[in-house]
Parts: sequence; C-alpha cells; structure tokens
Amino acid sequence: MFMNVTLVRGLFATAGSAALIAFAGCGDDDDSSEDSAAPAQTSAAPTELVREGEFTVCTDPSYPPLESFDENGEFVGFDIDSAEAVAEMWGVEASFQETAFSGILPALDAGRCDVAWSGLFLDPERTKTFSAVPYQETASIILVQAGNPAGISSPEDLAGKVVASQNGSNLLKEAQRISDENEANGLEPSNVQGYDKFNEAIQQLAVGRADAVITQDIDAAAREAAQPGQFEVAYTFPDAETFGVYYPPSNAELGDKLYDALVELEDSGQLTQIAEDNAMPVEGIAVDKPIEAGG
Repeated sequence: MFMNVTLVRGLFATAGSAALIAFAGCGDDDDSSEDSAAPAQTSAAPTELVREGEFTVCTDPSYPPLESFDENGEFVGFDIDSAEAVAEMWGVEASFQETAFSGILPALDAGRCDVAWSGLFLDPERTKTFSAVPYQETASIILVQAGNPAGISSPEDLAGKVVASQNGSNLLKEAQRISDENEANGLEPSNVQGYDKFNEAIQQLAVGRADAVITQDIDAAAREAAQPGQFEVAYTFPDAETFGVYYPPSNAELGDKLYDALVELEDSGQLTQIAEDNAMPVEGIAVDKPIEAGG
C-alpha cells in the first residue's frame, strides 16, 4: 500500500533529516539502542561462498537510496548496509563488486559473486534461472521535472514524449510496453531511451532532454530529500513490485541462511533503522521465503 505523492514527499524530507541526524551520531559510544546496534554474529556463514570469509555481492552503485557511491567513493545505501549486516551476522566480510546493471545476473551465473543485490525486481524470466529472497516492495512511478512542464498525468500522456530509464531494467521494458500500447491505440510511440547508469537517465530529465523517467517511489523519495523541488511524481502505477536478492539455485543453503538473517534483521527493527538511515520508506520492507528457480 503506497501513500499519495504529497505524503510521500513529506515523509522523505523528514526521513532525509533523520538520516543526517543518525549519521552524525554514529561516533557515539554510549547508550545505543538495541535496534540501531550492529548485529552480533548469530549463525555460521553458508559453507559455499565464492571466497572464503567473504560475502561477495554484485551490485550497480548508481541507484540511491539502494546503492550508490558517496563522496569518498565508498559503497552506501540500503542494500549495501543490509548486506553488511547479514555478513556481520555470519562472521564474514561483505565485499561489493561494481557491475553494470545489465551484467549483474550474468556475473552471478559466472560465479563472480554469491548474490546479485541491486534493486532487482522479482521477475518470472529471472526466476526461471535464479532463486531469490524477496525483501522490499516498491511502486513504479513516472518522474518528471518540477512543475510538470510536459503535462504528464497518465501512461497515455507519454505518447510522443522522450522517456528514459536504465538499460537491462524492467522499468525500461515498462517504458517500451507503454509506448507499444499507445501506438496500438492510435497514439504516437514514445522515444524510449536506455542508459547504462540510472543517474544518467535522471540527468537527461534534469536538463530537459527527457520528458519523463520511469523509476520507483523510493528513488523519487531519495531525490526529494537530496534535491528538494527539482522533480515530482506525475503518476504512480497501481501494482506494487518486489525487489529480491538473487542467488544460484545450486546454493540453497545460502538462500535459506540469507532469508533467516533478513527475518532476524526485520524482527529486531534493524532493517527499519537501516531504511530510516537511508531516507527510505519503512512500510515497504517485506522479507519473504525464498523463491526457488523454476518454481
């Protein structure tokens, strides 16, 4: 269930401030609450990891608030912090492999990482080959410049417009599907443009070379917190999508232990704290049992 745009903006502006406060307090040594404390090791790591003593994650750090680089070139974001919390529970180090979004699942298939954790939707085409642990619900949206200069309020309004998103993503497929449907209904097709980095698509919108970007509510929220007043949500798609952490179906133990760890982080409130620290909606956290490949 997703809130209207006005409420979302208010929540994320507040969440962004909370994130700064939480970050500023990270150096305190005294009286931290259990919810925000680092997780202690509670279970052994899976026996089969790409590298002994490491939990290796393939990710594309171009999609805040899930994963991005900070000003020091360090991986940051909800997915990053969550993976690090899981690794700590297992008593191993988290290791992140920067991977182009379109190459993340091929890299997982090639054995270069233990999991693909990078804002990947659960998708029947993907789960034919890979297993996945669901962890976050999100709504897809149409993002436009503040003031909505192109007057977009529905998918039909994307007819004849320049629409951008990320290569290899379901969001780009959705943009193309809308274009094809509009054309079939006698409207102009969209000029659908894909970019390797999601921030490149957003930049096209910011400078007026794109009329709209297909993205998610969590992305819009993070941008409202970081760049208030620059963008707005023109339309929210009615059906929620779910992000999943993908892993090889041959490593069922990893999937089971990952699920158990995420459930523990959710039940303890630590996933909520991680979401708040990254200016993300806590309502979307939705850890669920692993989906087996081909199931």
